Amino acid sequence: MRGTSRGHIIAWQGGSLWIGEFNMVTGLHAHHAIQVTLALEEHFHLRDASTESFGDELTTAILAANRPHALSATATVALIFLEPESTTGRVVSDLYCRASTVSPIPLEVLGDAPVLLLQAFRRAGGKKRMADIARQFI
Repeated sequence: MRGTSRGHIIAWQGGSLWIGEFNMVTGLHAHHAIQVTLALEEHFHLRDASTESFGDELTTAILAANRPHALSATATVALIFLEPESTTGRVVSDLYCRASTVSPIPLEVLGDAPVLLLQAFRRAGGKKRMADIARQFI
């Protein structure tokens, strides 16, 4: 991974929130968690193992567990990681992760979570507030 970031990591049973200002490009990697990625400002790029280049600008995406991917971001981003064996993880996986490594989040599902997370992050809303917003969104 190349780059820098500044933010918070907040964990709870079955998941975590990584939120902050990212300026990075990761190498191709995989992890056991489902990754829900929300651009709170700007956008990010993802790629899977089938391509050498990053795709279109994204503002939301769900990444399936255990699938190789890379992230490029110069943005304020929230990464929500979910254990795929948890009840929530199984539901998210069944709804969004069956067809591909990267799936969009439908706008009707997104709601005001990105705005609320950005406000809590910018205004030092506290880790509990940010975790509550992330968990409620999921």
